[in-house]
Amino acid sequence: AGEEALIQSLINTSPEHNKSHTYIIETANTFLQAPPIVKPSGTRILSESQAAIEQIFFLAYAYRMTGETQYLTKAETVINDVCNWDNWITYSLDTSEMTFAVAIGYDWLFNDLTAATKQKAREKILNYGFLTQKNKPFWDYTSNWNQVCIGSLAFSALAIYGDGTTQMNTEAAGILDKVIAKNPNSLNTYVDGIYPEGPMYWNYGTSYQVILLSALESIYG
Repeated sequence: AGEEALIQSLINTSPEHNKSHTYIIETANTFLQAPPIVKPSGTRILSESQAAIEQIFFLAYAYRMTGETQYLTKAETVINDVCNWDNWITYSLDTSEMTFAVAIGYDWLFNDLTAATKQKAREKILNYGFLTQKNKPFWDYTSNWNQVCIGSLAFSALAIYGDGTTQMNTEAAGILDKVIAKNPNSLNTYVDGIYPEGPMYWNYGTSYQVILLSALESIYG
């Protein structure tokens, strides 16, 4: 709360921040007319998960920075569209990223989402996200999977912790406990200064690593 003013001051004084802000708003405007994200018939939803992340992330930012309700309305529609699916598959990258998509909307738009949307989001984060991924092997991987899945689920745990049922809070706390124990599996691969999976996966894994560290720092210092 309140970070909009800081961001606006950066936009006003920094050409780089102004360029980024303009790009996000212009892209959010295109999302206002985007068709619903539909669950495919196959066994993967990675493309749909990443589309949901981009739409919800950009629309939520646009609403927070402008106050224009069209962005809030569309973001809430996207959240409900994907939460109305019967599952988010259980393929860890796909599932974790969809969990993150819903969580970022839940977190950034919390004060203005309807109670029904917030309850639905919490339930799907728990049932489709946490409960399907708690015992998956990525926790012990040293690859980008560790960072993407842990970053996605940890952010989601931070978003809903304390807001829902005892089970939700217990599972969210369990995710956060595992972060401390398991995230070093991938972080230790940076020790010699060379990411072992090449630049594409460095970008993928490290982006989620930064999101995770930023969230932890902003909440816990």
